[in-house]
Amino acid sequence: MSRRAWLGLWIAAAALIVPAAHLALGRGVDWSELLAGTDTVSWRVLTELRLPRLVVALFAGTALGLAGLALQSVLRNSLAAPELTAVNPSAVLGYLIASGTGLIDGGSVFSSVLSATVGGLLGGGLLWLVAHRRTSEQTAVLGLLSALALTGVVTILIAARPTGVGGALRWLIGSVEARVAEHVPMIAIPVLAGFAALVLVADRLEILAVSDSHAHCLGVSPGFWRGVGIGIAVLLASAAVATVGPLAFVGFVAPHVVRLVFGGRLRRQVVLVAVCGGLFVAASDLIAKAVSLAIQLTGDGQQVGVPVGAVTCLIGTAALVAVASSHQESEP
Repeated sequence: MSRRAWLGLWIAAAALIVPAAHLALGRGVDWSELLAGTDTVSWRVLTELRLPRLVVALFAGTALGLAGLALQSVLRNSLAAPELTAVNPSAVLGYLIASGTGLIDGGSVFSSVLSATVGGLLGGGLLWLVAHRRTSEQTAVLGLLSALALTGVVTILIAARPTGVGGALRWLIGSVEARVAEHVPMIAIPVLAGFAALVLVADRLEILAVSDSHAHCLGVSPGFWRGVGIGIAVLLASAAVATVGPLAFVGFVAPHVVRLVFGGRLRRQVVLVAVCGGLFVAASDLIAKAVSLAIQLTGDGQQVGVPVGAVTCLIGTAALVAVASSHQESEP
């Protein structure tokens, strides 16, 4: 059996083990009574708390992974990630402005997701306009500069009103804690729509990934299809950021893993990145839950919740260093 086949089996096994372990880990569920059908409390904990958290984590990872794949294709930049679209900071900015001015009820799931999504779409839409008549390199640089500028504005708002954003701090890091059934359709619908759209346009984006001149020769408009790719990435990333916060490096790690292990056409990569991105966030949240439980058991019993964004950031940083080092070594 080839190395690629073995790695495929490992990923398939992870697709079974990670969700099962995610549901099993934690306090509050008596499995013997649950299996006997005599414990309604454990059933509610499992179905109303743990299962929605797992589903949201899977959808968030899928969204960010696919957003990263789309951006890396249309920008022809292997280091691109959703942060380059300015979606993350603009989604955060949209939520903070809406909640700080009283336009939304911070406790409402729908209004919080809506405000963050509007902010993310505006930030990504700005990049869309910028990218229309510019090269992929110029678009990547302008996107990064826009993200840095928006992050500065977010920092100023937090410094100006520290007491007004206390509840949002965990969301600013990225967390799937306290996600319930109400959150699932908020992220599932745009992610499924974005996935379908990316499958449909994969052939065009694959042509664009070669070069603009190659696309022109085949009758493909680089500016238009780059805008389409960025638009799909914006939709996917906005849905994830609005629901779980700006999880870092998911859109960077998942596409690189798929290209390294499987390769192949872009349409095939779309399906594999959807799976790997979801598993990456679910596995990261499993690690976060395990660390939180260990801290509670070894400490004074105080409830501690390590946000999944901290775990994805640590793993992603190591992956980014490895990829950047390999690029430097490959240069003549």
